[in-house]
This record gives sequence, structure tokens and C-alpha cells, in this order.
Amino acid sequence: MGKDLKGKELGDGLSQKKDGRYCARFTDRFGRRPEYKSKSLSECRKWLKEQKAMDTLEQNVVDDGITLDQYFLTWLDIHKYGIIKDNTKAGYIVHYKKHISPIFGKKKVSEIKKIQIKALYNNEHRQGLAYETRNRTRKMLQDMLERALEDGLVRANEAKGLKVIRDEEKEPRVLTSDEQRDIMRAVSGTFYWNLLETILGSGLRPGEAYALEEKDCDFDKRIIKVTKTLIYQKWEHAGDTQKTFHIDGPKTYTSIRDVPMSDLTYQALQRQIIQKKIVAKRQHAGNIVIPEGMENLLFTTKFNTPICTQNVIDDLKKKIDALNIMRDDMEQIELVHVHTFRHTFATRCIEAGMQPKTLQKILGHATLQMTMDLYVHVTDDRKQEEIGLLDEAVNKIMKDDNDNIIPFVHVS
Repeated sequence: MGKDLKGKELGDGLSQKKDGRYCARFTDRFGRRPEYKSKSLSECRKWLKEQKAMDTLEQNVVDDGITLDQYFLTWLDIHKYGIIKDNTKAGYIVHYKKHISPIFGKKKVSEIKKIQIKALYNNEHRQGLAYETRNRTRKMLQDMLERALEDGLVRANEAKGLKVIRDEEKEPRVLTSDEQRDIMRAVSGTFYWNLLETILGSGLRPGEAYALEEKDCDFDKRIIKVTKTLIYQKWEHAGDTQKTFHIDGPKTYTSIRDVPMSDLTYQALQRQIIQKKIVAKRQHAGNIVIPEGMENLLFTTKFNTPICTQNVIDDLKKKIDALNIMRDDMEQIELVHVHTFRHTFATRCIEAGMQPKTLQKILGHATLQMTMDLYVHVTDDRKQEEIGLLDEAVNKIMKDDNDNIIPFVHVS
């Protein structure tokens, strides 16, 4: 218990210096001894009371001077150590340097506010950056600030609860290469595996795949004949009182087409023909009623009935939830729709160098513009690979006879 210069007790944490100023000091939860000096005893009492309350509520921070650039290295080397792959780490570094560091890098972590983060998200959207790019910014900032909260560097996670906008019409969900690999491994050998591989290898619309029959598959010519689609809707004009399965014509006249079988699709359809025969024999002693004209559908439920997309989505969700248990918070796979596999097929085709006009015919689009606007989404990892090709080309050009890179000389 400290005293003033006259020997009067001032209370715990309070004292008076020889120059007449009062001093407040206490030991916080981090083991530090912060202090405050003032000529006013009441100000010192007020500061001490506030600081102790913040310490009790764990609202103080261990170091309010560390910048986000400094903490980013800690976040990578400590919090992400052993739980992310090297290529993922490299991707984080590139993304941070390009999209986050220029805005927040020199800013103190404790001073980054929600409104500033929201402004960054809005600005990236106005710049026309892809959803995957903007969402990675969100995920990285949210995770860094969450770890900073655990480390006692901030009082709250200012990025928590903020979202970025996806324009589904202009930018449908596309699987990254890593997501595609992990999801297809997870569904391999399961009931809807052949269906998903067929769509992923052919770009069929889900309804077109659901409506396929064995007779539509020409394995000699390696062609799928698309002439119809399966719809699950309430058709009041047809007297429906509830949602019912209907076989209808394709979406547009250009949707009637022959789709070439990739190796992936060829093998999936061959497996599905065998699976269909097994399922058809298990009709529970004939108790299952199959709608007229749909007895020969190649892709069905486990009960040999027509497929509703929700059946597949529910099954996919279980597989993805199981995958996410073993994935880092930032690498969680988001909800996947069956149509996502069509979008992914189109994107992989463009990445592989397929001509857009050819892709238009395979997808059954009426115009080339529709194909380009809706389905050509070059993913972030692919863009990084493409710029790497430029680096290789420039380095090759700039090599001398001894294979040394000739440095660029800037002439003023």
C-alpha cells in the first residue's frame, strides 16, 4: 500500500513521487506492470480502476503495438504450422502481400476496426475481384484476428460476422482443384459417385443426367445422346396437386445434342449400368411404385425411383461434413450443389485449352456469350500457375549463353 509525501496511505497500487506526481501501478494478467502518472490523484484512481476492470474482463491486450505484417508471420509459423500444406502456405503469402498487407499491413492489429474491414470487402467487390479471391481475404482476416484474440493482442475479432457477396448469376460456385480431388476421393465407391463423375466428365445439366437411359449411351461412338430432362415440379396445368416427377424436353433447342464421353464419363456410365441392374432387383418385392415411363432411368435412388436433386445434396453434405472435420478452419469446403459439377467441368475445359465454341456445343448453350459469361471462371490457383508460365518465358528469353539470368537494366 503506497503513501503520499506526507505519509498518508493512498491505497493499493497508488503512490506519490518526489516530484509531486501521483503514480498508479498494478500487475496485469500477462505479468506486466503498467503504470500511469498524473498530478491528479483522482485521475490515477480512475485509471487504476478502469485498467483492473479491463484486466478482469480480459479486455486488455498483451501488446498493442504489433502490426498486422508482424503478426502475419506469427500466424503462419505458429498457428498454421503442421496443419496446412506448403502450396497452401505459399498461396496465403501471395494473397496477403497483394490484397491485405497494402491496406492493413502497417496498421496495429489492435486498431483494425470492423468498418475498415467492411470497406476493404466492398472495395474488392467494386474492383470486380472474383468471389474466391474476396472470400479468401475474408477467411484470412477472420482467422488471423481470431488467433490474435486468443493471443491477447485484440479485445475482439472485428472481422467476425462480416460476409462477402457472391453474384450467383455471374459467378457460380466452381470447385478448386484441391476441392475437386478431395470431394471425388470422398465419394469414390459410394452410391452417387457415378452420377457425379458423369456430370463432372461431361458437363450435363443435373436434370439431363437424371433422365438418361442406357439406350442414350453409345459406347462404340463414345457419345451421350441428350434428348430429355427430368423435372421435379408441381404442374398445375397437368393436374398435379403436389410436386411430381416429369420427363420433359431439354432446356432449349440447342440442348438436344450429342455429348462426347470423356474417359471419366465412359467408366462412370459403365459402372452405373451394373449398379442399376443391382438396384432394380431390390425393389422390395415390388412394393415400390415407379412413375410410368421412368422404369429404365439409369440414375436412380437406392429404391430405383427417380432422383430429386435434394437426395444427392443431402448425401454430398454428409461426405463434405466428414471431410471438414479433418480440415483447418480456413480450408473448410463450402456447400456444393449438383450443378457445381457442371460449372467445374466447364472451367476445367477452358483451363485445359478447349476452344469456347466447342465448349458451347458440349454444354448446349444457345450463344457463345452465355458460355463465356456463366462458365469461364479461372480459379485463383490456376491464375497463379499461368503467371508462372510468363515468368518462365521471360527468364528463358533473358538467359545468356551460360544459362545465367541477365538482370533488367532500367534506363532513365
